Amino acid sequence: MITATIKSHGIKEVYRVDRLINRGEWFGRTWLIGIGCGFDIHRIVVEGDNDQDVIDTLTDSKYGHLIKTDELCNACQNENYDECTCERAGNGGDVVNLDDIRILQRCKVNYFVNQSEKYNVR
Repeated sequence: MITATIKSHGIKEVYRVDRLINRGEWFGRTWLIGIGCGFDIHRIVVEGDNDQDVIDTLTDSKYGHLIKTDELCNACQNENYDECTCERAGNGGDVVNLDDIRILQRCKVNYFVNQSEKYNVR
């Protein structure tokens, strides 16, 4: 099991990670993000320099389908592209829906969790 540790209001919190993306590409600058999925969130660790890098990397990864959408803004539907308000990300400028995504914060990743630590994980 892989975990991510964050500090929130001076308290250390440990979360189970569902997926890792681009491990080793940003020299360990890891971010914990959550994507809303019903009553729970899908926790993903992405490496990047800032939050925009994280969104772009997630969009270009094999998990990009979690935030990509085919829905266009009203201006694009009426072919008035000068007033487009679509949110775009990734190298291809894909249209994304960022309503259910939360960049929680920078985190420290533990790739090898001891069995004794396993029970304190959220």
